Amino acid sequence: MTSAVENSASLLELYVHRRSEVLAVARRQHEILGNLGLDETQFEGTNIVELIEELIKRLVSERLRVLVIGRFSAGKSTLINALLGDAVLPASPVPTTGVLCEIRHADEAHKKATLHPKQGMGPAGSSEPFDVAITDLREEMGKYVKIDSRKTEWESRYHKLALYWPLELCEHGVDIIDSVGLDDPDARDQITMEQTATADAIIYCMKSHDAYSAKDKQVIRFLQSLGYRSILFVITYWDHIKESAAFGEMSEEAYAAEQRRNLAEWTELGNDGIVFVDSKSALLARMQNDASKLIDSGIEGLEDRLQRFLSEEKGRAKLLTSLWTLRAVNRTVRTAIPTRMDLWQTTTSELEQRYQEAEVPLQSLEAERQLMVARVDLAANDIAREARDAAGRQILELPDRIKSWADEYELEGKLGFPPTKGKIEAVVNEMVGHLKETTEEDIARWTQEELAPMVTARTQELEASLEVRARAFLEKVDQLRIQVSVGVDADIVEQREVSVFGRILAGAYAVLTRDVLTGSMGVFLGAKAMATTMALQFAAGIVLGVLGLMNPFTIVAATVAAILAGGFLNLKALKRGIKKKVGESLAANLVARREELSNGIEEKVAERLRELKQALDAGLGREIAGVRDEVEKVLTAKQRGQADAEVEIQKLKALQKANLEIEEQIDALMHEAAPTG
Repeated sequence: MTSAVENSASLLELYVHRRSEVLAVARRQHEILGNLGLDETQFEGTNIVELIEELIKRLVSERLRVLVIGRFSAGKSTLINALLGDAVLPASPVPTTGVLCEIRHADEAHKKATLHPKQGMGPAGSSEPFDVAITDLREEMGKYVKIDSRKTEWESRYHKLALYWPLELCEHGVDIIDSVGLDDPDARDQITMEQTATADAIIYCMKSHDAYSAKDKQVIRFLQSLGYRSILFVITYWDHIKESAAFGEMSEEAYAAEQRRNLAEWTELGNDGIVFVDSKSALLARMQNDASKLIDSGIEGLEDRLQRFLSEEKGRAKLLTSLWTLRAVNRTVRTAIPTRMDLWQTTTSELEQRYQEAEVPLQSLEAERQLMVARVDLAANDIAREARDAAGRQILELPDRIKSWADEYELEGKLGFPPTKGKIEAVVNEMVGHLKETTEEDIARWTQEELAPMVTARTQELEASLEVRARAFLEKVDQLRIQVSVGVDADIVEQREVSVFGRILAGAYAVLTRDVLTGSMGVFLGAKAMATTMALQFAAGIVLGVLGLMNPFTIVAATVAAILAGGFLNLKALKRGIKKKVGESLAANLVARREELSNGIEEKVAERLRELKQALDAGLGREIAGVRDEVEKVLTAKQRGQADAEVEIQKLKALQKANLEIEEQIDALMHEAAPTG
């Protein structure tokens, strides 16, 4: 392996090392929280113990995921086999059904392949995964996975093959997911529903002699409409370009320059996101241990760029998100400890009197909480209705666009003369598939460019309208804490970095939904950033909700029947008829189900916004409970005479010192993980 590849591998190793350091710090912070008894105490709407526990779970299990996609016969399986160093995955001349292959690292002694059935669809109705032989994986898979998924009765009963292999690329927490071909009827839904939401990088394979086709452009636009910019384009069959250049056709340099012009704008990696690989030569080179041929194949350049991107961009971003959460918790502890010390220094009788005097203000805060939550509930309903109306307008315009797309499309399928029912059905399927994909792309673009910004803007307006109230709410809570612990009024010195509303909302959202990443976006960047992330998350769900109501099988059957009864005089008229009939059928389907589609989108938006309302309700409630809990812990211990105040204060001082050391470690790790240059 070249030094460049070794360096990039060491970067991934460094990422794993830093992640383990962050995990160790998180565990130490969790220990301090336990010693303080803050498992029930709330600060800024967040149960910080739960938040740290979720963070620890994510740091333990989090992996970097690479999704490999491409059209049928784009060379995906051969490319992955080249990465594996052996002809493991079947490189079939016909597409198989939607079974993804997830590759994880294992040492030589523990490599295996495990097939995961869909619910109740395994052998003898089992849902349990089971191992299959690796020696001839294609033959073995053929026992379970039917070939040619164009026939619906052959739909796969399995959703994933897990391959555990001694692959160096996967050694440091990287998973590679080999998806089904994009020409497979169900492939797009499979990718959208199960994989793109968790993919850190996408490898998009294209055959050199058919790169950047209309189909490729459509899929790339779709991926971008879902927010994906981390695409590494791999042009496979590079040996074909070398052969053409040898015969005096376009040179390798000219071809590479042309593809960079085509593709650089579609990836945040620019020209570095475009790699040319001869996968077969790479596979043979690794099987034969031929270092020279391996270098010429280009496979190591792909590995190097992928590992650098994962470690320097995605890995760093994940570490920083975790460190931001840790810093917030650490600062919360830093302010909580002095309050606890003051409580222990107060006599029991005086503390009881202060707590009693705080009861009326606490009840007033409870009423304020209910008012704010009601306002968010009303705003959420308004936003969801606005989403429904916008969706209705968008769907109303779709039928005319669908007809136009149908008219502009050039059919690729051959009908022959006289055309048979089977050939007509194949061409109708082609037309339906094209219009379904084009509609999918259009809806995805609308979701990201119009719906998501609208939801974000309205949420930001809501945040602004409640910010004064939320800030006053927290200031009253802080004042009550000070009055109960110290016995005097005091100005709140600390200035919060982002909106109070955003932080209350985000912290509680992270605990409520177990979505630490989205919650952290709100904690540090405010509700706008969190709303943007949420809007993009439900984009794919909206796309699938729309397309799920478009029944291609009914449309195909009806169109074929109409064509056979039409008596077209020639092939040209027949093609026009197919395009027109399919376009009209899909357009009519959307018109008939417009209200159902619009209501579905309203519900999808409302579902996410209800999470915000629930998070705010929980956050404000926990904030109030936090004042009671902090006082009651100390007061109960004092009343029962279970602890000596001086001893408790010394314990708190020790925890304060440990918390300060953790703060210094967090700052050092953030400095290391911060982008350079």
